[in-house]
Amino acid sequence: MKLVEKDETEEFLIDWLQANWEMIVEASIPPEFSPRLEHYGEGADCNGISCRVWEPNAISNYQIVCVPKNDHQIIDVLSGKKVEGKLILEEFCSIRDDWYVTAPPFEYANIKVTNKSIPNPCIIDINSVRFEAWPID
Repeated sequence: MKLVEKDETEEFLIDWLQANWEMIVEASIPPEFSPRLEHYGEGADCNGISCRVWEPNAISNYQIVCVPKNDHQIIDVLSGKKVEGKLILEEFCSIRDDWYVTAPPFEYANIKVTNKSIPNPCIIDINSVRFEAWPID
C-alpha cells in the first residue's frame, strides 16, 4: 500500500494527517496534562470551526518543540544556515529535488517560522533533535 501523496483538493491528506496527529501524538501525552496540541501542518478542514478533527472546540495548550540533541548544531538543510531559538514543529517532510515535500520517509522537520532569525522555510534533520511537548506561552 502506498501513502496518498495528492488528492484532487489535497483536503483528504491534510485531514488524515491532523486526525493521526491527534490520535497518535496527542494521545501519547499523559492525560493529566489535558493535552491539546497545536494543529499539525495546515490542520484539518473537516470542521468549519476548528483545525481539529476530534473535539473541535478544544483549545491548544501544548506545542511540539525541537530541542538540539547532545549539543548538536541545528542546520536548515535548504540554506545551510545554523538555526537557534524555539523551534516549533510545523510538520514532518522529506527532501526531493532540493526542496521539501510532505511525503515519506519523513526524515526532516518543517519548522514554524516565528521570528526573522529563522529562514523561511526552515527544514531540519530530525536526527539532530529530540521532540518535547511544551506548554504554549
